[in-house]
Amino acid sequence: MITAAKGPKIDVADGNWHTITCIKYADGAGSTGVQVIVDGVAGNLYVSSQVIGDIVFTNDAVDLGGQGPKANKDSIDGQYTSVSYSLG
Repeated sequence: MITAAKGPKIDVADGNWHTITCIKYADGAGSTGVQVIVDGVAGNLYVSSQVIGDIVFTNDAVDLGGQGPKANKDSIDGQYTSVSYSLG
């Protein structure tokens, strides 16, 4: 499970629209890289300590902006203009 992939230090709770992208790179030998990009600025590449595996899309609901597992993590209080994904 990914617990440390973070975007750059950009305040997205400022009343403006932002573009947030999360990239999961191909699995490597025992690890997987993940990177979060906010408004075209990339955060540090996070390399998991284990292989994440394939992302599988189903007909089940997808939660966006939900509360994180830590007590001090806020959920998103705003609106989405669009959501998209691609598999490469």
